[in-house]
Amino acid sequence: YSLENINIKINFGSRIAFVGKTGSGKSTTANQLLCLLRPTSGKILLDGNVLKKNNIVDWQSLCSYVPQSINLLNADFIKNVAYGLEENEINVSKVWKSLVTAQLEDLINTLPNGIRTNIGENGVRLSGGQRQRIAIARAFYRESKLLVLDEATSALDTKTESKLIEAINSLDKKLTIIFVAHRITTVKNCDCIYEFENGKIKAYGSYSDLIKNSDSFKEITKKDSF
Repeated sequence: YSLENINIKINFGSRIAFVGKTGSGKSTTANQLLCLLRPTSGKILLDGNVLKKNNIVDWQSLCSYVPQSINLLNADFIKNVAYGLEENEINVSKVWKSLVTAQLEDLINTLPNGIRTNIGENGVRLSGGQRQRIAIARAFYRESKLLVLDEATSALDTKTESKLIEAINSLDKKLTIIFVAHRITTVKNCDCIYEFENGKIKAYGSYSDLIKNSDSFKEITKKDSF
């Protein structure tokens, strides 16, 4: 089994982190929560109610997933953020607000056509970090209830990542966020951190709890990465 005896409670509006080495089960657990994968045993409960097969589409409509690898349109910032909507359905001011929260304001202000600038095939005219931030802005625009960031800031420099995490953490507590993280600095302020190893949860708690009680977590913090 990829996962074994995973038992996680996530409070509405909380900031949760999954940490651990590659292949430890972090992304698989996130995919289970999003119902991109289905468990062979066990259940997912929402407010104590079992998430049934016929409710999965409704659940997924409330979720946003930002992976490390992003697919973008050969179009402007507006169409990439309001992905899948017809032009007459798009709220441009809401797109701009989402881009600002995703720390793209400075970039867009340097472009002659602003948010109407075409970013090229799959964002070829942008850096890796800028492409990741467009995907994050897309999730903000949807006003999801659950946001999963699966190493979605891996291409950012430390300063930009810090600003983005600060902006994310200041968002409305109606949004529950799960960070699948590769840097300790990303997860320091999370309500609960789950440390994965070989498909199991090795330890969990706040950052200060894990520093006190988990020797492996202490070792990770010395390197600031997994």
